[in-house]
Amino acid sequence: MMNLLRCSLLILGLGAGSCAPFYQATLPSAPLVRHRGEVAVIGSWLLSETGQATVAWSPVEHVRLGGTITACHSGEASPDSSDTYSYLRSRAYQVDAGYYFGVSQGRGVVEVSGSVGKSRSLAHGDAVIDPFSYGSPVPGGGTGGKATRGLPDQIGEFRTVAGQVSGLWDREGPGSRQTGLLLRLSRVECTRLTFDGQELARPANWYIEPAGLFRTKGQGLRAEFQLGYTLGLVAQPNNSVFPHVRPRVAVSLLAFPVVIYRKFKD
Repeated sequence: MMNLLRCSLLILGLGAGSCAPFYQATLPSAPLVRHRGEVAVIGSWLLSETGQATVAWSPVEHVRLGGTITACHSGEASPDSSDTYSYLRSRAYQVDAGYYFGVSQGRGVVEVSGSVGKSRSLAHGDAVIDPFSYGSPVPGGGTGGKATRGLPDQIGEFRTVAGQVSGLWDREGPGSRQTGLLLRLSRVECTRLTFDGQELARPANWYIEPAGLFRTKGQGLRAEFQLGYTLGLVAQPNNSVFPHVRPRVAVSLLAFPVVIYRKFKD
């Protein structure tokens, strides 16, 4: 009975004012470099109120190294249409390495990569209670039509290991529009999960994440639009921790500092 009560409060607290799940996955990316010495910097905005910064660098030919920081701030201080207030704060850190090679006489590039990451999330909610009749006693004393009850905080920490294959193609030639496809397989392990200071069972899940993307014309700067899905392979009793199916829409700005420097130098 106590577990059922905790589960109900958890779902209410996480789902009442936020559309974001407790675990926040990083945004995968198609190949960012094609030659030794190239550097790429990306700023991304996901429509689930998540921002991300990524840096990629090729120290030697065919090898790419990178790092990613993701931050989610879901929920505001004002009540939403359902008269609830809740928020989610999440941070994720990831490092990765990949092997890339050219295809189609240099018009395309394919990359196989792997990554490891850690993330931490904090969720809190306030639920507004409507008494059955005006004048009913409310928590905190007195009577009235509504009262707000705070829900306990939940803290989660996650560890991620992922593998990815991706491809990118120039529509015409260097500097032209680009299209890409990618597929990432991730294993997410929950290393800590507490609700109101009490330890809960720590679930794990597998995710498969297909996506397609489009990049605008440009040499030193490009815009990218990505549409994908996060599909959970293991059914979870509480989808507020691990979503089963979740669409992903993102807009990114890509900068290539080495290319920009060469253009200004020339």
